[in-house]
Amino acid sequence: MSSHLDRYPALQSPALFNCIDALPSLQSGDIFAVATRVGGLDVSHTGILVRDGSRLDAIHAAPGRGVMRSRSFTRYLRSMPDAIGAVIVRPQRGKTVSSLRQ
Repeated sequence: MSSHLDRYPALQSPALFNCIDALPSLQSGDIFAVATRVGGLDVSHTGILVRDGSRLDAIHAAPGRGVMRSRSFTRYLRSMPDAIGAVIVRPQRGKTVSSLRQ
């Protein structure tokens, strides 16, 4: 995912860093970032996931096309030429940055 793993303390545990098949558990509102093999970058694109029944869509900005909704997050991810995976973040209600540091 990153050549700068040491800068992400939360990922120091191999159990947390290893890839898992999480697609069924992803929810509307989850934030995604496309992990890339482009030198010097960890991620190349970001967006929001939207679950519509069993389908998982991606809302993102496309150069020259503005904000759009791509049907099928997996298809969108596969269409990215330098993608090597995705980073998923789920915002937590009632959490603040200061409370997470404790």
